[in-house]
Amino acid sequence: MSTFRRPASPFLHPTRNVFYRRVTIPKRLRPFFNDRVEVWRSLKTADKDQAEVRSSRFDAETRRLFITLKKHGERLSKDQVEALVQQWLETELDELEDFMAVSGPFSDEDRDTKSLVLSDLWTEANEALVSCDFRKAEREADALLKAAGLPPMDHDGADFGRLCRRLLQAKQEYFKIEAAR
Repeated sequence: MSTFRRPASPFLHPTRNVFYRRVTIPKRLRPFFNDRVEVWRSLKTADKDQAEVRSSRFDAETRRLFITLKKHGERLSKDQVEALVQQWLETELDELEDFMAVSGPFSDEDRDTKSLVLSDLWTEANEALVSCDFRKAEREADALLKAAGLPPMDHDGADFGRLCRRLLQAKQEYFKIEAAR
């Protein structure tokens, strides 16, 4: 079954006596349009043939816009990535500090076990960094974007990869700090 659909034709507005064209916004691009589902545009003509020509031009413009947004709309600057990751790190460290403040004293065995676990987690993050396997950070990267009110990113894109890479580095920082505490 083909997923290609013939574009809808222009329609005559019932009260304005001019043709309009509406285009459905792809679901993954809706955050760029304040979650709108459709874009409507007046073709500023009551002539059906002229409306068809203007509708084709509008279709081409919207397709070009959607392609551009798919390719480049999800860009994060280096500063944005750093701000997201620093926010994550500060939140995690604050939660650790709260936990330590109420957990009471640790035994030597507890400290040794925790040290081994942290060492394993640091090594796991390091292996992910070295092998460029960012799957371990994808869920947290998605959560960071959502919490910041940013649209989801293509998991195969370079920007998302950079975010995940920096997040893995921050995890290593976190594990070192936690081990020191």
